[in-house]
Amino acid sequence: QKPSILIPYPHAAANHQQHNASAVSEAGAAIMIIESESLDEEIRIALEKMLKDVKFATEMGQKWQAIQPKVEPAVCSRSWLF
Repeated sequence: QKPSILIPYPHAAANHQQHNASAVSEAGAAIMIIESESLDEEIRIALEKMLKDVKFATEMGQKWQAIQPKVEPAVCSRSWLF
């Protein structure tokens, strides 16, 4: 699996996207970024970290693969890989 950045939709019902993204992020399987005025900068910082620290990015992908069966199917099916 690839490393992931998750940006939950802030207006989702019952804030479910943020709860799901938070669980994945806390497991070390993704970086969660909350939408804000500094979103572009936060994305740049996260991408730089993943590109500069190959071990970090590889481990993140491995952790995602390990938790994927436990994550809501909707989270996995709507993930975009770049």
